[in-house]
Amino acid sequence: MRPILLFFISLCFVACTDSFNEMDSFSKKTIIVYMAADNDLYSNALKDIEEMLKTDIPNNCNVVVYLDAPAYSTDSLSKISILKNHQLVEIEKVGHTNSASPETLNRVIKKIIKRFPANEYGLILWSHGTGWLPEFAFENYYQKKQNMNAAQNSFGKDNGREMNIIELENALPIKFEYILFDACFMSNIEVLYQLRNKANYIIASPTEELGTGHPYDKILPVLLKSPINYTSIATKYMNFYKIKSGIFQSATIAVISTKELEKLAYLISQANNQKLTNLTIDDNYIQKYQTSNCLFFDFNDVLSNSYDLNLYNPIKKKLSDVILFNDYTEYFINTKINRSCGISVFVFPKDIDDTLYRKYKQLSWVKDTQLMIFN
Repeated sequence: MRPILLFFISLCFVACTDSFNEMDSFSKKTIIVYMAADNDLYSNALKDIEEMLKTDIPNNCNVVVYLDAPAYSTDSLSKISILKNHQLVEIEKVGHTNSASPETLNRVIKKIIKRFPANEYGLILWSHGTGWLPEFAFENYYQKKQNMNAAQNSFGKDNGREMNIIELENALPIKFEYILFDACFMSNIEVLYQLRNKANYIIASPTEELGTGHPYDKILPVLLKSPINYTSIATKYMNFYKIKSGIFQSATIAVISTKELEKLAYLISQANNQKLTNLTIDDNYIQKYQTSNCLFFDFNDVLSNSYDLNLYNPIKKKLSDVILFNDYTEYFINTKINRSCGISVFVFPKDIDDTLYRKYKQLSWVKDTQLMIFN
């Protein structure tokens, strides 16, 4: 991170004063930005905060940021701050916390809700991510095979701790109007279904995300309006990357309506009852979201290549109700994207271990659909 940016951000953190007691009354909206940045993404967190500070926040809205920083930062104590007059006003030092702990997530959200009650709550979950996978599963399988350093993890990464998706579900104390994942691989059917009762809408990417993440100076003003134009948010995200060149022209996004997910699960369970077998795919014909050693495939592509038309057509129709918006660039870095419905699904590789198999069967998606897909 450039020193000038660190200096700028430090100036934007202002001590809390009694003048902000007025925020204890009900507001129209409170947006909670949970930044689990005690990892290699910290410099990106500062940049995203800088983008947020460009937004004019209406008096009847709150944007509250929880930031957990690494030990090497100028202030490693995690803190809760509010955006006010293009500054970050510190509300409370939370202390030395593990932001990948579900207990921390639950406690922080409850603190913010109590301090800033509102008619509508939105949640931005900002960190690393690997879809439904439990902690360290992604790096232990995919990245070890790729001989890469671990760079993506199940939601959050903080000093050897990661939060699996069931823990995340249980940690969220209320149902939000939306959850926006600024993290990799979170538009994953197993994740979306697990969180179906925690948000009306979910905005996420089926692939990885570049470190620059979401352009908050462009999307935050839209999130502050009523009603929220979710298509506009996703479009602004895609336009931000489509004007770039080379590998930086890499992005995917989807807007999901969670209320339709149980109907989709029912149709798939009915199809599986008729098929009476687990699905096995030939990955030479299915859209991948990783170049090699792939774990995440395009959900619609898997279904359309697995069921006959009588079973597939009603599923396809319901899927169009679930996916309100979907877009993608031609490549994500070196992965060619020929087609994308905006949602991924996990496919078991041939050499997967029994531990991951047992954990997968604990997910609500698997319990309700009995859908397991093998390579």
